[in-house]
Amino acid sequence: MQNNIPTAYASAKNLAIVLVSGETNERFVNAFNKLISRDPETFWTSGQWMTERRGGSDVANSTETVAVPDNGFYRLYGYKWFSSATDSNMALTLARIVQDNEVSEACRLFLKHYHKVHHGLFC
Repeated sequence: MQNNIPTAYASAKNLAIVLVSGETNERFVNAFNKLISRDPETFWTSGQWMTERRGGSDVANSTETVAVPDNGFYRLYGYKWFSSATDSNMALTLARIVQDNEVSEACRLFLKHYHKVHHGLFC
């Protein structure tokens, strides 16, 4: 395994998933196990989607992406200006939860698993 940005992000992501989840969520456990795997057939790389149009270092106050609850998951709506390691298997991103038409002040961290569709395209 070579040293590269997606691998470095994966190392940070596995710690973030453990610290943020604070629970035994099956999706987090699965992602964590893939991020720490040394098996090339299993190992995941990871990116991040943080920076939005306003940019700057104050990510918490510049995040406009919202997360709307949908059957136990969240649908994220927003625009990320910069995405790192876009060819990785997953990414962590920030959004504000919308509940009862109210947008939370606090940002929450979300795990997005990419699904390869065809010809190298991901969704």
